[in-house]
Amino acid sequence: MSILVMTIFVALQATGCRWSAAGYNAEGVRLYQQGNAHAAYEKFQQALQSDPRSPDAFYNLAAAYHRYSITPRNEKGLEYAEDLYHRCLDFSPDHTECYRGLSSLLAQTGRTDSAFRLLEGWAQRNPQSSDARIELARLNEELGKVDRAERHLVAALDLNARNPRAWSALGRLRERRGEYAQALSNYRQAYQLNSYPPGVTDRIASLQRDLSWGNQTDFSSGTRIASPQPPNLPR
Repeated sequence: MSILVMTIFVALQATGCRWSAAGYNAEGVRLYQQGNAHAAYEKFQQALQSDPRSPDAFYNLAAAYHRYSITPRNEKGLEYAEDLYHRCLDFSPDHTECYRGLSSLLAQTGRTDSAFRLLEGWAQRNPQSSDARIELARLNEELGKVDRAERHLVAALDLNARNPRAWSALGRLRERRGEYAQALSNYRQAYQLNSYPPGVTDRIASLQRDLSWGNQTDFSSGTRIASPQPPNLPR
């Protein structure tokens, strides 16, 4: 753990609390989504005051520092975010969003091999985790390794055929490859399992319209399994 993170961690343990960690996290997310980053940071730090072992509070701080340090590049901010991601995983070894954020940070800072080792290690330690395979698929797809990405998604669905993220990711991958009818089927499966997966309803409507009109529009750009930036903060 870096001296900076250790200093904050020790200080937080010494303070009192008013709300629960979940309450501070939720308020921080609300402020962050409104664009009030400074106030959001304070709430995430208060979440750690309430519970110094809160993985979501460490993740929220890490994701926020990551997002605001990647462009323009702030090396100290990225180092701090990386340390916070690791603290999150110390307390929650299967925190999916944290693995996604940390693997993105590693890839964005030229450490693609480390990003793969991180996710592959997670998958090996958790052979029944469909989420680990989905994140491996995301990283492979972002690096243009489409066949490997598809294999990981198929493996994820073999482990859990009711995972809407896996179906949605497979739909997006097949849409990029021009397999529109199969993509539509995958999106529909995701929707049946979760009526509100991000972007899925729009993709279903668009593909239904284009397939019914015989439109062969190229969908190869503008869709990805996940942005290289860390995901939205948890609700």
